[in-house]
Amino acid sequence: ANYYSLAKLLVCAHAATMARLFSKMKFNAIEPGVVETDMTKPMLDRMGQQHPFEHMGYPTVPVEQGVKGYMHLIVGEVGSGAFYSCDCKRSHFGILRTPFVDPAYEGP
Repeated sequence: ANYYSLAKLLVCAHAATMARLFSKMKFNAIEPGVVETDMTKPMLDRMGQQHPFEHMGYPTVPVEQGVKGYMHLIVGEVGSGAFYSCDCKRSHFGILRTPFVDPAYEGP
């Protein structure tokens, strides 16, 4: 079983549920990508700078880019109960959208 995917789905569902229950507050989920940090550098070095999701279009991003998604949710014009990727664009909970390549999800 892929526990990471299940955990990600549950975090997204929790954000959507909280957004419905507490409409005066904003709740969103974000996937920051694989961020180049002191913690991830040894892993990337062992893997030859390619992480497991890179073949699906998920890039390794510098810290400055990884932070942009969080900042977008804090100060940007966003709704509530949604899921965002490291490129600050909305994604679907269950459909893969390649950051920096695919357009933002426009559905409900």
